[in-house]
Amino acid sequence: MVGAGDLVTNITVDNTGFKKGLSGAASQLKSFAGGIGSIIAPVATALAGIWGARASVGGFKESLENQRKLVSVLSATQGAAGITADEIANYAAELQKVTNFEDDATVGAAAMLASFTNIRGEMFFSTIDAAADLATVMGGDLNAAVITLGKAMNDPAEGLTKLARAGIQFTAAQENQIKALQKSGDLLGAQTDGLRGPVDCR
Repeated sequence: MVGAGDLVTNITVDNTGFKKGLSGAASQLKSFAGGIGSIIAPVATALAGIWGARASVGGFKESLENQRKLVSVLSATQGAAGITADEIANYAAELQKVTNFEDDATVGAAAMLASFTNIRGEMFFSTIDAAADLATVMGGDLNAAVITLGKAMNDPAEGLTKLARAGIQFTAAQENQIKALQKSGDLLGAQTDGLRGPVDCR
């Protein structure tokens, strides 16, 4: 017959055994977790490298595509802009240092601007400068700003309306001056005056 004292003793012994078992299980769990951690760490590092590589490859592809577009447009327009792809690439690298736009974005925008064959030489770079300022001030996209200014500078007299739609206003005297310059054959002078509106909005 089992007495009350024996029952208590057995429970105590059993409980002690349970605690030892639990302690052992916890120790094994920690060991397992440590082992898993040593496996996961290099895997996570490898995955991060893969994701980083994908982003890098994606950026390279975009850069290459923008360069191809630029070379293609310059060729199609027979170099009407009067500048080379290398000159634009160097300019884009410099612009990147003083604006929020990456050089790849500038090269892409330059490819669009090069399709407007009346914008040449220094005026080409001035237009991109003004577009970068316009996009920054208005909180817009560089490509959109380049297209707006490209259309306007390609034909300044007609472009006044396009600039007005973009929120760039000219006085009556300025409009008359731009139209008069273009009519007299001074397209560069008309373009220069036409850019004063966007530049002054900085």
